[in-house]
Amino acid sequence: MPTRFADVELGEPIEVLEMGKRFREDQNTEKRVNLSVGGFASDGGNGGHDFKVVKKVELKIAEDESLTHGYLPALVRNDQRRSI
Repeated sequence: MPTRFADVELGEPIEVLEMGKRFREDQNTEKRVNLSVGGFASDGGNGGHDFKVVKKVELKIAEDESLTHGYLPALVRNDQRRSI
């Protein structure tokens, strides 16, 4: 059944989602690292381990009063970067 979105051109993938997808598709489970998260858990379920560098940068960002602490928009084509 056709939809009204059938002719919509796909944009570039969102980086963090693409990294997660590539991590899940990686067959080398001995050496893969999921770079789309700021922490990790072992296959046995032991989790809650934050990367020290992530905590360090989070604190640095939180202390910088010149930053708004907002998220950047997902990357899209330049002609799509406008308010609706």
